[in-house]
Amino acid sequence: MQELSISTLVDMTIGLAQGANDQERFDKLLDAIRKTIQCDCIALMSLQNGMLTPLALQGLTKDTMGRRFKVSDHPRFEQICQSSHAVRFDADSPLPDPFDGLLIDHDGDLPMHACMGVPLIFGDSLLGVLTLDSLRPNVFDNISPRSLEALSALAASTLKMALTVSKLELKAQQSEQRIEELNTEAWERDGSNMIGASDIMQSSIPTFR
Repeated sequence: MQELSISTLVDMTIGLAQGANDQERFDKLLDAIRKTIQCDCIALMSLQNGMLTPLALQGLTKDTMGRRFKVSDHPRFEQICQSSHAVRFDADSPLPDPFDGLLIDHDGDLPMHACMGVPLIFGDSLLGVLTLDSLRPNVFDNISPRSLEALSALAASTLKMALTVSKLELKAQQSEQRIEELNTEAWERDGSNMIGASDIMQSSIPTFR
C-alpha cells in the first residue's frame, strides 16, 4: 500500500501556513498532493446548493475554472458526494467523466483511465470534493485508506478555513457599508454637524452610569 509520507504531510502543512491568500494555499495543497500521488489532473471544488465550483485546478484547461457542475447531472460526482470515504472508479467504468474534453494536451473523450474522488467533510458537513485523474489505469489502487483519510482531513480543514475567512470578510464589508450609509444619512439630515454628534450615531453609543 502506498502511504503519504510524514515529509509530504509536513510540506502540505507548511505550504498552507505560508500561503498569502486562499488561492495560494489551494495551489500549494495541490502541488504537495501531486508530489506523492501521480496524476494528470487534479481539482479542488466547493459544494453549495448542489453545485460544485472549481477553486483550484491543475492539468485542466483554463476555462474549466469558470464552469459550474451540477452534481445531479454527473453520476461520478454524485457517488463522491454521497460517500463518506474516497471513491475509486474502475478504469472501464461506464459513467461519463465530468472532465472529458477538458484535460490539457488531450482532445476528445478520455481513454480508459484512473479516476478517484475524495469527499471533503468537516464535522457533519460536506464542503466539497477533491478529484484526481490519471491516464494510467489503476494508478490509485494501492493508496492506503489511512493516507486518503489524512488527505481528506487536511483538504477539508483548508477549505473550511477559507470559507470561514470569506464569510468574516463579507460580514466586515457589509458592516462597513452600513456605517457609510448611516454616515451619509446623518450628513444629509444634520448638514455640517459632526457625524459623531448626530442622533443616529449617539443612539448607538452605550452609556455607562
